[in-house]
Amino acid sequence: MADTVPVTEPPRPTAPERTQLRAALAALHHAGAAVRLHPAGHRVRQDALRQFASRMLAAAAAGPLNLDLIGSQVVVDGDPVWADGDQDGILARLTRIGIGRLTVAPGVTAKALIAFAELLAQDPPRAAPDDDLVSRWQQLQLDGIDLRAAVGPAPAQVTATPSPWAALPPAGRAALDLEPAVAHELAANLPVVAARWLLADLEAAPVDGALVTARLTPLVAALLARREVSGCAWLVDAVQQHPAIAPETALAVRGRVQTAFAGPWLAELLADGSVDATALLALAMQLGEASVQGLIATAERVGRPLPAWLLDMIPKG
Repeated sequence: MADTVPVTEPPRPTAPERTQLRAALAALHHAGAAVRLHPAGHRVRQDALRQFASRMLAAAAAGPLNLDLIGSQVVVDGDPVWADGDQDGILARLTRIGIGRLTVAPGVTAKALIAFAELLAQDPPRAAPDDDLVSRWQQLQLDGIDLRAAVGPAPAQVTATPSPWAALPPAGRAALDLEPAVAHELAANLPVVAARWLLADLEAAPVDGALVTARLTPLVAALLARREVSGCAWLVDAVQQHPAIAPETALAVRGRVQTAFAGPWLAELLADGSVDATALLALAMQLGEASVQGLIATAERVGRPLPAWLLDMIPKG
């Protein structure tokens, strides 16, 4: 019997390598759009091409990339890794002229990758059909990049759904620098800030109770909607202590919070564990004995009983 030589299959890409590949394909999409929109030498165009080359070099560093082009999808070892719905994009243009596989070798250069993207992204001359890309491709002789014709039907297992966000360019340095500021603004408790301003204004120029109630009512609703337990506790105490707020107005604010505390609002907070039980107990103690007992009973009912150490904080007698 003749000896058989085992065929060595290239290793399947790991999860980090797939992530690098998706980033490279997203950069290719962005580079194609930049080439179509901006003239040669334009900063945006050059930056997009350089970014694509950099990311594709990183993706190909571990070994050759064999990218099967099936419709709008890029498939590696039978698994979809990218879907691109841009009919004018580089990948769509390759499939349109019958290319079924794009191979990028580890030794490819950034110069070759940029020439590849520019060739396929540029609008062809009116007299030159898409097929003319083949001859222009052969003239470039780009080492490290290989194209093969599509053969056979598309695999049945390819079912990737394109994401509408997948082709967005990655965040630049300026966007990353803004992240802490955005997070700070999202975390800001604006209803509490507005309530503080309102109470401060009332100290300088008190107005009638009906108008004050009209202003406080939506603020209470906003605090409850945002699950701002500590903010509710502060506001209940602040309006009660404020010299310019009538007792009936303070009682109305307190009553709205008590009503929420006795209803599904409290049960939902306890059920999903989104609020610290200590803050809930502090608010309940401020609202009165009935709210404290309601908190204990609701916690038991939803299967999240208060710990013994927290119950010990409740005054006895």
